[in-house]
Amino acid sequence: MAKIGKPRGLIDYATLDDCSREAAGGAQRSVLKTILRPRTLAYFSLWSAVGLGMAAALADRSRIDISAQHDRNPRYVQLSDGDVRNDYMIKVRNMEGRPREAELAIAGLDGARLWTQGGNRGEAGTSLRTTIPADALAKIPIFVAAPGGRGHENVRFTVRVPESGETDSVEAKFERPEGAR
Repeated sequence: MAKIGKPRGLIDYATLDDCSREAAGGAQRSVLKTILRPRTLAYFSLWSAVGLGMAAALADRSRIDISAQHDRNPRYVQLSDGDVRNDYMIKVRNMEGRPREAELAIAGLDGARLWTQGGNRGEAGTSLRTTIPADALAKIPIFVAAPGGRGHENVRFTVRVPESGETDSVEAKFERPEGAR
């Protein structure tokens, strides 16, 4: 302010107490003391803790994700040997910048086998391998066949990346005719 001929303190980083003290002839408070107050340090500590927590959560997140959507039209197909087939759209998200091999498996449904659209039921098993493109969502239409029964049961779809050991799973309903044996 002295450079332009105006009184000191016209534009200043000071509290009202600092301005009153200076007007009464007291010493000017240093900028360092103004900034390093208990409240400022508490805010800094709080925001640092929040930032570190968010960084830790980001670093710890899974880089593979799965979802399963049951194809509702038709809900199920009764096969000639008595088994029941359900169709699903499995979506696997790869959150890494490189393609990864993944293993898709089913559990929780006795005698169940799965295969993709390009495969056949004779070569079906409880798991299959697929490649998930980099930073992409792979949509995998699959068929699941299980022995006939009554009503519906839960089936668990699990994706596992053998290279890193990462896994994720989701449950879906396996539909059957109400009166089937």
